[in-house]
Amino acid sequence: MSHQSPHTPVLEAPKYSKTYLYPKATNIYHYYANAYAFAEMVTKQAWKLPKQQILDDANKAWLSVRNYDRHRIYDEINKLLNTPIPPSPPYSHESAAPAGSTESSTMVSSSPNADALTQQQLQQAVTPNSQTSQHLSISMQDHQNLDPMTSTPRRQQQLHQQQTPQQSSQSSDRTRPSTDSERASSLSDRYSTPLSTPTSKNAAAQKQALQDIEEATRKAEEYKSLVTMTTDEDLAKDLYVKIQQAETTILENQKRLKRLKSGAEAQERFRQKRRKKTEDLSSSTTEQPFEMPEPLLDTDTGFSSAVESAIDEISEELRDISLRIHAHPETAMRETYAHEILTKFLESKGFTVTPGAFGLETAFVAEYHNMPESKSRTVAYISEYDALPDIGHGCDLIAISGVAAAYGTMCAMRAYNITGKVVLLGTPAEESIGGKIKLIHAGAYKKIDACLMVHPAHANALYGGYLALASVRVEYNGRAAHAAAAPWEGANALDAVVLAYNGISMLRQQVPPTTRIHGIITDGGKSPNVIPDHASALFFIRAATGLQLIALRQKITACLESTGMATGCSTKLTWEQEYYDVLVNEQLAERFGKYMTDRGVKYLTKAEELKVTKASTDMGNVSYEVPSIHAVYSIGTTHGLHTAEFAEAAKTSQAHNATMRAAKCLALTGLDVLVDDQLNKEAHKEFKAAILAQKQ
Repeated sequence: MSHQSPHTPVLEAPKYSKTYLYPKATNIYHYYANAYAFAEMVTKQAWKLPKQQILDDANKAWLSVRNYDRHRIYDEINKLLNTPIPPSPPYSHESAAPAGSTESSTMVSSSPNADALTQQQLQQAVTPNSQTSQHLSISMQDHQNLDPMTSTPRRQQQLHQQQTPQQSSQSSDRTRPSTDSERASSLSDRYSTPLSTPTSKNAAAQKQALQDIEEATRKAEEYKSLVTMTTDEDLAKDLYVKIQQAETTILENQKRLKRLKSGAEAQERFRQKRRKKTEDLSSSTTEQPFEMPEPLLDTDTGFSSAVESAIDEISEELRDISLRIHAHPETAMRETYAHEILTKFLESKGFTVTPGAFGLETAFVAEYHNMPESKSRTVAYISEYDALPDIGHGCDLIAISGVAAAYGTMCAMRAYNITGKVVLLGTPAEESIGGKIKLIHAGAYKKIDACLMVHPAHANALYGGYLALASVRVEYNGRAAHAAAAPWEGANALDAVVLAYNGISMLRQQVPPTTRIHGIITDGGKSPNVIPDHASALFFIRAATGLQLIALRQKITACLESTGMATGCSTKLTWEQEYYDVLVNEQLAERFGKYMTDRGVKYLTKAEELKVTKASTDMGNVSYEVPSIHAVYSIGTTHGLHTAEFAEAAKTSQAHNATMRAAKCLALTGLDVLVDDQLNKEAHKEFKAAILAQKQ
């Protein structure tokens, strides 16, 4: 008597982004292997699969694991667990038909509702039918929910139809292990069979990446040597562009190589797990009931509920705080109202708050420790609350985003007993003198493992392309004289400012397209009939990197000093604090981006983002101290930053909801910093490499 089973389906899911493929592969294989163990348990209660089909399943599962979305697979496994198991047929190995019997059975056909077979259908599947002497076999390709394997099942169907009842019975007996030891041996064979792996493709890709790095390095060196020999400025400019392109290619391939090596290591871990599974199955001769394993580390499903509920709980309070700060705009170092309202709220929620921190009257620190240990990590968030002159609060949402993220992190740490420390830094004067820079000098960022913040904008971006910035105040002192009676006796300081302004305007065409120069005349004299003996101006200069900013600063200095000499005036230059470009930590940015993407946010590619230059921020200086991100999120307006229209949009409910969503994702990223050893290791490795590259 022969009993055939419908083929166990391969779970289907959409293709998964290669960016996250290898870091997630361990979890995917973990759940996938257990899903098949469960399917096998169900199979043993009703049917017996031929060994070759089981092996085909395992190979197909392995191939699927490499490209499937783990979250979707996990959902499919839950559906499988919640599906009622078909009643076992009244059949046992002890009551099997004797060899040589002419009795045969009709196979249960595979259908989308095969798991819901009735008792009557199962009875028909296992009851001998003297009127039927042939076996029906259903091809996998006829099942709409299963992936086609090969043409072998159809060939097997033809062979089955040619078999005699006696041959069918004997064949069936060979494919059904009748003892516990045989079942264990069957399982061992299933997991010990070599599965398909992308090792050769991975090795080829690593080799290609190394070749690309060598080629780009060779080109960069060649272009650099040509730059030193040429006197043609246009040619030199073209060579600089090519050098930058080559260096970009090197960095991209280095990152690609790192991902490939990580993938190869993941494959080796999988093979080790498979070998261990084989040993475990070989040593066990009893069938154990299937139990769903505890999930591996997955903050999106593990911590998400705690973070979501915590931030939703205080959302209305934060909305009120945001509107109150928005209605009371305060410029740099005068943010007393915002400072007071934020510190009181944080104290009421259980944080240890230090007002007026680090010697700055309007700065603050809010902290929460949970089970402090010497090796525990610290994650920091940022709140900003200074306004722009005349425009007001275009960025006050940063204040509540930092508060929400810190509170969500604290609540999850309590709920899951997570060891670590969360810090919220209130940083004044971002729009002018760089409050974070003063905090750096005061030691605020020491012993912090990562610093995270988000910024409202008219678009979503993870990398941004923030520019390094420096500001310079120039003062010219000349000689006063009557403008009509004896102008030749004077030295016109206003002429020096105007000449400097025009010279800088003409300089713009000789600098890279990512460079920005803008300024205002702050003092142009007191009366038209008096030659001004004093005049001044303020200029901001920006560049893509700190090195480019140094070169631009030299050109600006020469321009400003030469105009003083040309007009007979003395020149005084005051270079104020520089804002560095932001070293966005890709490990942290990708993790934050994943959480945002899971919630429906769409991003451009990194290359597309970096083509669009943005503003400057003192968060850039922080990014040179600790691994950092400064992501921006859309609040549903098309107006740009630092406009009255954007300031109006910032107080809408749509902007508030977008801020709460970003804060939740920021909190989940911060929790990853505290608990994910691999993420923390990779983030710091990338940070050290980026700092080293800046020094070379």
